[in-house]
Amino acid sequence: MANYGIISTSYILYNSVAFAGKVQKAVFTAGKEVIDVSCYTAAAAAGRVKALGLEQHTLDLTVMLDMIAPAAGATYATVSAAWVLGVAFPVYFRLDIAALGPTNPEFRCNYVQGQWSIGQPFGEYAKMECHLESSGILTISV
Repeated sequence: MANYGIISTSYILYNSVAFAGKVQKAVFTAGKEVIDVSCYTAAAAAGRVKALGLEQHTLDLTVMLDMIAPAAGATYATVSAAWVLGVAFPVYFRLDIAALGPTNPEFRCNYVQGQWSIGQPFGEYAKMECHLESSGILTISV
């Protein structure tokens, strides 16, 4: 069973590549656009009227890059290839690496790799920061 007091082993499957043991931060933000549908009516005199529009989700990742490890190049290559191709790809995210279930839901969506950066101050581990934006509908599996 998942314990969300301290997150220690999140599960990220990024374009069919597992980022096991490399993710330092994973922040998923679910949302929908807020649309102003106010118009000239008596009801609008009391305030603006809002409605929810299309889904828009983000997933921000910080991935540790051990440049000596054999799989380090695969992580960098996966992220940079996604950015170069510029097409949506599937990402699966669970807070805990444990099995999928009611206490450990999995968030699935196609994403585009909007931004990424690589580097770190002198003397610290190299990291890659990825900002993913949704391209499609979110599915939550339990």
